[in-house]
Amino acid sequence: MKIVVTAWNSVVMDSWENCNKYESMLLEQMKLGPKVGLVEVKRLIKRKKAKFASDPRGVGNHWVTERDGEFIFGCDARLNVKNSIAENVSH
Repeated sequence: MKIVVTAWNSVVMDSWENCNKYESMLLEQMKLGPKVGLVEVKRLIKRKKAKFASDPRGVGNHWVTERDGEFIFGCDARLNVKNSIAENVSH
């Protein structure tokens, strides 16, 4: 789950800063390991951009629990308040 969260957050943080610095750093790090890891991270990044592009929230604290034989993922959502819609509304 840490890799999934890291891939998600790299795309989110790049959107906050209007760059691709975090995605590039993640992909460079993944090149040091098995090729299958790099391929899967690329898929995760593509999926975030294709299906969840409008979601500006990052993942904060996260956990996985098991209940009745099912695994449940939970997390705190983070938002870049500096660039949020509410901050950009004039008073």
